[in-house]
Amino acid sequence: MKSSFLLLSSLLFATKLLAALHGLERRGSKEITFDQGSDNTGVGYSQNWAGAILDSPAGETFNYVHGTFTVPKSCPPPGSGDGSWGSAAWVGLGGANNEVLIQAIIVSTVNSSSGVTMESYSAFYEWIPAGATSVDLEVSAGDEIALTVSSNSDGTNGTIIIKNKSTGQNFHSVITMPAPDSYINGTTAEWIVEDYMVDTGFIPMADFETVNFKDCVAKTDSESFGIGNATATVMIGEVLGAVRMTANATIENSSSVQVTYFADGPVL
Repeated sequence: MKSSFLLLSSLLFATKLLAALHGLERRGSKEITFDQGSDNTGVGYSQNWAGAILDSPAGETFNYVHGTFTVPKSCPPPGSGDGSWGSAAWVGLGGANNEVLIQAIIVSTVNSSSGVTMESYSAFYEWIPAGATSVDLEVSAGDEIALTVSSNSDGTNGTIIIKNKSTGQNFHSVITMPAPDSYINGTTAEWIVEDYMVDTGFIPMADFETVNFKDCVAKTDSESFGIGNATATVMIGEVLGAVRMTANATIENSSSVQVTYFADGPVL
C-alpha cells in the first residue's frame, strides 16, 4: 500500500511538473548579480542558478553550446521527512541577461512518503517564452548525458540534441521561434543546475550532491571557446534566518565546471 501511494504521489507530482514546466523559471527570478575579480572574471549570485555563464565576445554571438555530465542520484535533503524535491541540469543559449533562452534539460525529482523514496529522471527542451517539451528518452542516475543546443544564423531556428551515452539513445529536433521577436541572440552560453519553479514558488531543492559539467564548449561563427573566463555563479537563499550558499560552482579548467549542493551552506 505504501508503495502504491508513493507511486500515485509521484505520478501526480510528475503530472503537475509537466503542466508547470513553463515554470522552469528564470525570468525575474534568477536575479543574477556579479562581483568582478581582478583577473577580469567574476562571481555571480543567483536565487536559483548555479554553474557557469560565459559572455560572448564583443560584436559576436554564440550559436552553439555543448556539455556532458553524469546524472547524479537525486535524494531528499538530509534530515527531511515526507515531501517532494527536484533540480534541473541544463545547457543553453541566452537568458542570463535577456528574456529569451533555449536549453536542453535533464530534470531530476525525488518523492518520499512513510520512509519510502522514489526518484525519477526526465529529459526536456525549452525555448522561452514557450513552455518545456518532454523528450522520449530514458534517463537514470549514473547515465552519462551529452547536451547540445545550436541556432541558425538569424536565430529563428534552434537544434536540440540530447544523447544518453550510457544507453546509446539519442534525441534530435529542430525547433522554430515560438513567438515574435524571441530570436536566439546568443549573448551568453550557460551550464547550469537550477532550482526551478512550479506554479508560483521554487520547488524544494533535491540533494544532488555534485554535477560536474565536462567537455564544455561554446562557438561563434568563427571561434570555439572554453569556460576558463566564464562567471562562476553560485546559488544563494535564506536558510535558518540567514543568507547562505545553497549550491557552489567551481570552474575547474577551460572545459569543466563543478556544481556542489549544500544542505546548510556557509553564511554570506
